[in-house]
Amino acid sequence: MKKLKILIALVVIGFCTNAQNIKEDKGLYYVDNELASGDIITYFDNDQVKMEMKVSEGMKDGEMKIFFADGSLNEIRSYKNNQMNGLWITFNTSGIKVAQANFKNGKKHGAWKVYSDEGALVYEMYYQNGQKVGTWKKYNPEGNVIETKTYNAYYNIEKNKNDVDAFVFAS
Repeated sequence: MKKLKILIALVVIGFCTNAQNIKEDKGLYYVDNELASGDIITYFDNDQVKMEMKVSEGMKDGEMKIFFADGSLNEIRSYKNNQMNGLWITFNTSGIKVAQANFKNGKKHGAWKVYSDEGALVYEMYYQNGQKVGTWKKYNPEGNVIETKTYNAYYNIEKNKNDVDAFVFAS
């Protein structure tokens, strides 16, 4: 019995000394008042993981996962030096991918796709250094393109169902 009490005391002391006080201030993360490096995990009140992320010298750097309260995956994000960088994916509560985005150095960059709650592609868009580029498409539930818009860095060309071009200057 004495050994059991000692073992319980050691476990309690171990949990207390491993507890971390995580806080975010002006975009930087701190653990016990020092810039954090490594993995940070936060929890919901129900003890399910709320968020997992990698940080380096207080900055988000690497993959971040955000979860629903039931423990299922909600988002995967990528960061580099505290800026959005790389692929971001969003899932609904059924585990179906509903969005996919790309960033580079904190700006929208590359293909973006939006899906219905059932997983059907609804929108397909493209960015280059934060600017709309390429041909954007909107799909109907059957998967057919029902609308397109074409963008470049200076203006966009909007095409309607009759393929009549209208020039609209980008802002």
